[in-house]
Amino acid sequence: MLSYSEMLSLLPEIKKEILDKNLIRFMQINPTSYVFVFNHVQLLLCVQKPFSRFHITNKKYKPYSSVFADQVNKLLRERACVEVFLLSEDRILCLKFEEYYFITELMYHHPILAVTDSSFAIMLSNIPTSSHYKKPLVKPAIHHSPAFVTSKKIEERYQLLEEQALLAVQRRKISSQLAKLEKQLKKYQEEYAQATNWQVLQNETELLKSHLQQITPGMKSVQVMNWESQSLIEIALDPGTPIQKQLQLRFKEVRKWKRRLDLYPSFMEEIHQKMRTLQKELSHPNIEPSYQKPPLKKERNKASGFHTFIDKEYTILVGKNAKGNEKLTFTIANGNDTWLHVTPMAGSHVVIKTKLINENILQDAMQLALYFSQARKQSQAEVLITEVKYVSRTKTTGKVLISKHKTKKVQLDLHRIKELLKKQTAKKS
Repeated sequence: MLSYSEMLSLLPEIKKEILDKNLIRFMQINPTSYVFVFNHVQLLLCVQKPFSRFHITNKKYKPYSSVFADQVNKLLRERACVEVFLLSEDRILCLKFEEYYFITELMYHHPILAVTDSSFAIMLSNIPTSSHYKKPLVKPAIHHSPAFVTSKKIEERYQLLEEQALLAVQRRKISSQLAKLEKQLKKYQEEYAQATNWQVLQNETELLKSHLQQITPGMKSVQVMNWESQSLIEIALDPGTPIQKQLQLRFKEVRKWKRRLDLYPSFMEEIHQKMRTLQKELSHPNIEPSYQKPPLKKERNKASGFHTFIDKEYTILVGKNAKGNEKLTFTIANGNDTWLHVTPMAGSHVVIKTKLINENILQDAMQLALYFSQARKQSQAEVLITEVKYVSRTKTTGKVLISKHKTKKVQLDLHRIKELLKKQTAKKS
């Protein structure tokens, strides 16, 4: 990943390109990369170790379905980037959009990307985190590198590294497939060897059948006369299984091997052909691994857990169902976030993310708690209000226990609900 000195070297170029320009769009382009789109220029962020970096890029990218990107656009789109800087030597990039900061950590396996206000209170983040952004206490090791780099050089370097990494992944995948095929081939070869001896098994079984008078329960083996060779042969027995059952199993095996005998050569040839194809791919110097398409369905499933309402003063999250409520309260929300729920009827969990709660924000959240509940039909209800830290799980998904709270009555205000629904981020199909 980029060293601190390389990041410092890139800053002047980036400032020249994006300062005082309005953000046209923020988009996620794959699970670990993002792009800020300005007029005639783009800034790429990658937070995947060991490829973590940022640089100017002119490449065209397709957006990746992302709730986080939608939320960022709601807050930052059309705002001017007025400052770009690093937080000390921690390799944390900050972009200031008027009164908001966009913070990107570039040195962790689970980096935080967050939008904060001017006091670093977190408005949005890609993963659950504390209410205020705090710089890491431990600085990473400083990597020695050239003092001067450009976006073009960085892009070329990491494009090569990513291609090599993808190539290595593809080679490992092919090697794994070859190992499975070799295992399957060995199994077929062993079974084919057994199948070619079906006549031996049939002859032994016929001999056992004709010498039943010599066999008593519990015998481990028996010697019988082989009529073809005119000599005694010893046949192993299963002392725990009645002889009639053993005969049935033996004849069944004979029929199976006789039936499969002609099939195994074609089975083995098919595997040999697959192995030859994979070995050719593995040894080919210009093998091109296929890029795995973004898991759009998975991202949509994540998005379906809760509704998101964004205002300049707050973000309100509303659970869609029991699983969505569970995820919202115990995964997405922070301990100091305000939490609401109608009582005593069933309804959505509602979480307010804001720097400072006020009555207007609380009324918006109460309206949403009523609207997304069974009490909506009666147009009024009591709403339970607390902080997430006073909410604990039960064995039933979506149901909770609350140790401290207050209640307020709320009357459904359809005009207010209509205005709130305009603040909802785009729904995922």
